Parts: sequence; structure tokens; C-alpha cells
Amino acid sequence: MYTKRMQDAETILVIILSVTLTIFLIVGIVLVVSLVRLTKTLNSVAEKAQEVVSNVESASEVLKKAAGPVAVGKFIMNISDLFKKKKG
Repeated sequence: MYTKRMQDAETILVIILSVTLTIFLIVGIVLVVSLVRLTKTLNSVAEKAQEVVSNVESASEVLKKAAGPVAVGKFIMNISDLFKKKKG
């Protein structure tokens, strides 16, 4: 029933669809690999950011602990300056 022309058209259509499918598969594989690399990079950046936040928190704790004695020292210095001015 099929003529030679119909068989040629079907063959051409199968070839076109096969090539299109191959192209989509290659593009899909490339995209998946790129997404995996991007995810690894983002995880690395997130870990480094977490380390920085931890370091900043530690530094702020040190400053909080040091702020009390510094304030007391400054208060004592102000009082001693007042006594020096009154004596002088």
C-alpha cells in the first residue's frame, strides 16, 4: 500500500525526530551537569558565609564582655579627672 514516496517521507520524519531527540538529550545532560556544579558552588559559598557569621558572633561576644570593664574604667577615669580639677 505504501508507495516509495511515503516510505521516504516516513524515513525523513524518523531521522528528523531522532536528531531532535538527540539534541534535547544532550542539552538536558549539559543542563543537569551545570546545575550540579552550581549547587556545589552555592553550598561552598553558604558554608563560608556560615563561618563568617560564626566569627562575627564570636567577635561580638568578646566585645560585649570587654564593654563592661571598659565602661567602668572610663567612669573611674572621669571621676579621677573631676577630683584633679577640683584639687587644681
